[in-house]
Amino acid sequence: MAVFVRLFVNCLGIAMLVSAQATWAEQSRSIAQWTAIGADLSAQGHGVQAVVVLGNVVHAAPKYSPARTTLDRTLDALGPVARSDIFLRSAIRRDPQNAVAFQTALLRLDQIHPWRFSAQVGLLPTTNLGHSASAKYFVTDIGVFDISDGAQKKSGVGFAFGLHVDRYFHSTLGNRIRLRGSLFGNWYSVRRLRFLEPLMSLQYQALSGSNPWQVGLHAGYGFYDDPPGETSQDFTLVGTDAQKTFSLSNDRTITLSGSAQYRDYKEQPTLTGPDFSSGLSYGSRLSQKVYLRANVQLERSVPRAGYQRFSRLELSVGATRRLGDTLTGGVSLSGGMRIYDEDFPFLNYARRDHDAALTFSLKFDKLSVFHSAPQLNCTARRNDSNVALYSYHSFDCGLQLVSRF
Repeated sequence: MAVFVRLFVNCLGIAMLVSAQATWAEQSRSIAQWTAIGADLSAQGHGVQAVVVLGNVVHAAPKYSPARTTLDRTLDALGPVARSDIFLRSAIRRDPQNAVAFQTALLRLDQIHPWRFSAQVGLLPTTNLGHSASAKYFVTDIGVFDISDGAQKKSGVGFAFGLHVDRYFHSTLGNRIRLRGSLFGNWYSVRRLRFLEPLMSLQYQALSGSNPWQVGLHAGYGFYDDPPGETSQDFTLVGTDAQKTFSLSNDRTITLSGSAQYRDYKEQPTLTGPDFSSGLSYGSRLSQKVYLRANVQLERSVPRAGYQRFSRLELSVGATRRLGDTLTGGVSLSGGMRIYDEDFPFLNYARRDHDAALTFSLKFDKLSVFHSAPQLNCTARRNDSNVALYSYHSFDCGLQLVSRF
């Protein structure tokens, strides 16, 4: 994405010479001549300018097949479909003067590539499988109990994956629908940590203008590999989510997000109930190499059991920086507080947690594995709770690949 941002900025001055606000009837050249100009720009490697010219031609003459064909070839030359999609959506927001051309190009991209496939795989080494409690004993009003695996951290390596199939329906400029089928999964040596989660989602995206927004519905089911004799962790999930981005400038955005979902646990009815969350995030590109982000997240969970209901506040800040031409490094810091409504069983007080996490990341930009750059993330995590069952600390890493076809 950083490559496209730099390309977009470098080419913007030339691209703006072709204004989307001027009607093609006012141009001195014919549609065929403008198509030839777009083809020449594309052949010379000026993809952004070519998209502006050809996008305007196709918008003015949607049935003129030479322009459509040339635009298709130009979009293919930009790189993988997912990367072109990201670039075009960013260009619509960053360059209102040529937004119609970029919207037309995005419409055409969805028409020639309506089906998208993507996959994520990752190795997940950790020093504390399942985040076992740091304490060995749980002291209550009715006695002292041993905590299973308490003060006995076990390290291990997990495997995670995500598979996605997307179908885009895009019939008018700036408006499209994405239907997605997903399958997520984890595998660890500990059976109770293994799960599969199929998920279906339907999302409407309004992409015109500098303040895009989207809203969606989703439903899924979580399957856990619970050992024989243990209570099942399986659940059904339905929910909705929304997001709105406000552009303060080409390099600064504020994003509002919110979601509501309902989980119905198969054998743990006390955990069944709705969850609500809302977020406010700020992003700023300080330079071509440095990007800063900050986020505030609020969450409210209302399961049936009062002692499991909680409110949570989390604050996070992070930055990424290009390290030469081959690496992108990142660092982020987050902290949160979780307050529960009612007293914990056999204690005369409600649970309260404080957590903190420090994450470092490194992306290998020049390595390509199935159209994906590998990324390494490592997080030092700590959770302190006044209920001994939930205090832990761990060091978790992930070596991840995200491939899109």
